[in-house]
Amino acid sequence: MKYPEGDEVNVGDVIWTNGGCNIRRVSKVLSNTELLKSESENEPGIMWVRNINPCSSPDIFGFEAEADFSYEGIGKLTQNELKHIEYLFRTLEIQLGKKIWHNKNLLYYPVFYRLNDTFNWFIFCYDTSTNKETCYEFRENEEKFYILNDKELCRKIRLM
Repeated sequence: MKYPEGDEVNVGDVIWTNGGCNIRRVSKVLSNTELLKSESENEPGIMWVRNINPCSSPDIFGFEAEADFSYEGIGKLTQNELKHIEYLFRTLEIQLGKKIWHNKNLLYYPVFYRLNDTFNWFIFCYDTSTNKETCYEFRENEEKFYILNDKELCRKIRLM
């Protein structure tokens, strides 16, 4: 199975979904052979998990049919995009003074959004030791993260 740009799909790939807004991790590739073993899906595609941290457990699962890859904007992140994601997490670590990237106690997922000509990121981190999720907004023009409460997050989502 291949992405629209031609790369082979592999378990563990970090991918774009939802038209290039969400980043997920491939957890299973369901080829025609795999479908015979699957009870839940009836067409080739991929199972993904929202949590991109390979050192912690998966959280929310989803499915994308191979036939919908182009329409849904499914594609593997490039090396430069992966480096940028790691840079965001390292920047947040410095700002907070604690380890986030590959921390086994954290589930995390980034969401990209563009409003007019402004490019921003949300990074959601769920701490399994405290059962608390925090949303951080990275503003590229300021190179800084801000914590968003639920009210601010809802307002931002309405604008997107």
